[in-house]
Amino acid sequence: MKSLTLTFIICLLIPISGWSQTDSTAEANTHFFIGLEILKPLTWILDGSSYVVEPEITYQRKHLLWKLSVGHSSIDKQIYHELIYSSKGYFIKAGMGMELDYFSKHNSQNSIIYGVNLIFSSNDEKGIVDFNGDYFEDYSHRIDQHNNSKGVEVYFTNRTLISEKAFISFSARIAYIVNAHQQEEFPVYYAPGFGVVNLFGSENQDNNNQFSGGLSIKIGYRFKSLK
Repeated sequence: MKSLTLTFIICLLIPISGWSQTDSTAEANTHFFIGLEILKPLTWILDGSSYVVEPEITYQRKHLLWKLSVGHSSIDKQIYHELIYSSKGYFIKAGMGMELDYFSKHNSQNSIIYGVNLIFSSNDEKGIVDFNGDYFEDYSHRIDQHNNSKGVEVYFTNRTLISEKAFISFSARIAYIVNAHQQEEFPVYYAPGFGVVNLFGSENQDNNNQFSGGLSIKIGYRFKSLK
C-alpha cells in the first residue's frame, strides 16, 4: 500500500516538476496570497451549530506555487440512528501547483491553477446514544474514538483578481485517504481536511470509502509583489 501510494503521489507531481524550469524571458514576479475559505463555513453554519475555519497562504514565483493551509473544524450532527455525532479536530495541507496559462495569457486577471496537496488531520469523535425508557428513566451512553488521517488531494482552481490586490477563487478537488480509519465504536463520518467520508451516513462500516471531494470558494489578498 505504501509503495502504491508513493507511486500515485509521484505521478501527480510529474506535471508540476516538468514545468519547474524558469523561462528567462518571463518577468520574475513573486507574489504572496492570503486566502480564507468561505463556502465550507457557510455550508456548515446553515446546517446547524457546526463550523470549519480554513486560512491559506500561497507563495508564487512565476508559474509555480507553494501552498500551506491549516484548519479547525467542529461538526455536530444527528447522523446515525439514535446517535448524536460530534467531531472536533484540526488539519494541515501543504503542497505545490502551477499556473497552467501563465505563459500564454496577456494581462488577464484570471489564472487556471493545477496542484497537489498532502493532508494530515487529527480529530476526536464522540457519539451520544439516547435510550428512551418506558418503565425506567431515560439513559444516555457516550462512546469515543480518535483518528489520524493522512492522504493527498488534487485540485483545479480558477483564481480571479477583482482589484489590484483582492482576489476570489473557485476550486474543485478530489482527495484520497491513505490509512484505514479506526472505527470500533461507529463509522467515521467526517475527516478534517478531507470532508465527509460517509456521505449517506451509513451505519455499515464497509460503506466508508477512502475518497472524498468537494468545491471551494476563497477570498483573499495579494499583499506583496516583488520584481
